[in-house]
This record gives sequence, C-alpha cells and structure tokens, in this order.
Amino acid sequence: MESNLCNICTTSNFRKVEEKMPLQAVSFCSQKAAQDCQPLSGWAMISITNSGDAQANLKDGWERVLRLKFDDVDAAEEPFALFSEQQARCVIQFAHQCHKEKIEGILVHCTAGVSRSAAVAKWIADCYQLPFNEKYMLYNKHVHKVLRNEYIAIENETDHI
Repeated sequence: MESNLCNICTTSNFRKVEEKMPLQAVSFCSQKAAQDCQPLSGWAMISITNSGDAQANLKDGWERVLRLKFDDVDAAEEPFALFSEQQARCVIQFAHQCHKEKIEGILVHCTAGVSRSAAVAKWIADCYQLPFNEKYMLYNKHVHKVLRNEYIAIENETDHI
C-alpha cells in the first residue's frame, strides 16, 4: 500500500527547457477549483485527496502531477491517515524536479483548499523563496512541520555521502 501513497505522472512537453526560468510561483485552491481549472501552461499540480476518497478528476495537460492521499489531521487518529515522512519526501522530490525542469509554477489543491494545500504551498514558497501571504495561518501545521523536518533530514543525508 505504501507504493500507492504518491504517484508522479509526467506529460510530454517539447518546449526548450533552457528558455524557461526556474520555479516562480506556487498557489493553492480547493479540489473543485482544481477540477474546473484548465491546465496552466508551464505549471504542475499537487493533488491532495482524503484517504478514503477517489482521486480528483483533473483535466489533462499539466506539466507534472503528484497525487497524495492523507486526511486533514495533525495527530494520529483512527481511521484517518496522517501525512507521512514518505509523502513529505515525495513532495520534496516533486518540487525539486519542477524547479530543475524549470516548471513555472505549482498549483496545490486539497478538498477545501484551506489547510493541507496551504501547508504544502507554504513549504514550497519557503523553500524556493516564493511569495506567500505570511499572515495566512490556517495551514496544517503538522504537514508543514513534517515537510520542513524531512527536508532537513535529506540535507543531512546528502552532507554525509
């Protein structure tokens, strides 16, 4: 089951990567808004759904898509799925690949577009020095903390190699 936690899909894109700038923007929204959204040229999507729900029905055409399933909780509580270190590593790797491939922006969605998606978007903004409304405090603190801690752990691992 662990292998189904993150699923990265890449679509073909024939634009010259050298002509594009690295990651420039991150935003977050609700699942409904993401499903209604026409794919943005040069943008990737992180799709977050509840553990028991079907995946979001996104339109084809995003540069890359990362799909995650976890619930909007900040502590282990049955029957909910807590955001894990493995999922954090998927997000970190995905954001790094987007930056490396010079994808322009990442749109993150969750059910309501308030907590989980905001936490991921805030971490990406912090990591890549992108704008984020610092007064926005409704993001899921657990998700943000796990992302921050895993990023530090990865940096420490690479320092020792």
